[in-house]
Amino acid sequence: MDKQERIPKRTLIVAGGELSPAFLQSYLASHEVEDLIAVDRGMDVLLQAKNVTMGTVPIVTFFPDLIVGDFDSTREKGPEAFREQGAEIEVYPREKDFSDLESALKAAIRRGSTEITVLGATGGRLDHFLANVMDLRIALEAGVPARIVNGQNVIYLADRSFAVEKRRAFGKYFSLLPLTGRVRHVSLSGFRYSGEDITFDQAASSYGISNEILEETAEVCFEEGILIVVESKDG
Repeated sequence: MDKQERIPKRTLIVAGGELSPAFLQSYLASHEVEDLIAVDRGMDVLLQAKNVTMGTVPIVTFFPDLIVGDFDSTREKGPEAFREQGAEIEVYPREKDFSDLESALKAAIRRGSTEITVLGATGGRLDHFLANVMDLRIALEAGVPARIVNGQNVIYLADRSFAVEKRRAFGKYFSLLPLTGRVRHVSLSGFRYSGEDITFDQAASSYGISNEILEETAEVCFEEGILIVVESKDG
């Protein structure tokens, strides 16, 4: 094996935001997960998901490999209930200067993750949601692809040019917003609204909303800055 090749380790982080047990069960049944991290109230949804039935699809029960948080919002069993299944537990004080998701992302990177998906990071309090999107920068700077997923959206960050295949896109709509103040010299090809030498500016952030992929492969090219990418479908 090449020295630079990393064994895939797909991490799923189940956070404490809006997440239905049925959606979690569906995700677990259709995706490979090598490392499962529960964040605070995410434990509750994991416990609830094991009782969800979906026709002929078998119920998938996953116990977390790691549980992190201050556990100020969990309503079911405490984290100690998972220790006998082999879960590691990291308890943080309620009064701290970092979020539970931030600690989970850093733990995933520390544990060798090569790909991170976060469920339960949307809905509810908007301050938490905005912070969760910005926390994706932790993984970006570590070189680990990370995304937030819910029933209608996939959200991730990009700090370099990339391509998107239409057949793999999450939904019909494709939006770009600048995370950094300005992202200059952006070229878009293969989209309904394409162009060259575009500047994405936080002062006019709606400019990149609701584009659509028309070609088999669409490209976003730029040299500096960070973009928030949202692939969406109507609910």
